[in-house]
Amino acid sequence: MERFTHDDFESGDLLKAVDNLDNMRYVLADKDDIIPPESRQNLMKLHRMVFNALNYKGDHDKEKMIELIDDIRDDVDQVKQNAIYIVDKLVELESALYRTTLNEEHEK
Repeated sequence: MERFTHDDFESGDLLKAVDNLDNMRYVLADKDDIIPPESRQNLMKLHRMVFNALNYKGDHDKEKMIELIDDIRDDVDQVKQNAIYIVDKLVELESALYRTTLNEEHEK
């Protein structure tokens, strides 16, 4: 079994994974004053608008709904891309660890 080296995995990728997690927290976490994230507020607002459009007659702002959909989708896509990066790096590291040996095992 070969030795685990920098050629097997770049440890700096884990720091980038932490940055990606922080980006996800920015989108998903409650704000300082226990205010829910904007994406949650937008999703609830969209629900109210759709509920009213489906259950009550009247004029509804379709353009505003589409704008909210785009905003929410952008937030969710950002979280998705960050999560994919983290999972990919964890899988890459795990694979490298399975096919190699750490220094202490190699020296035995």
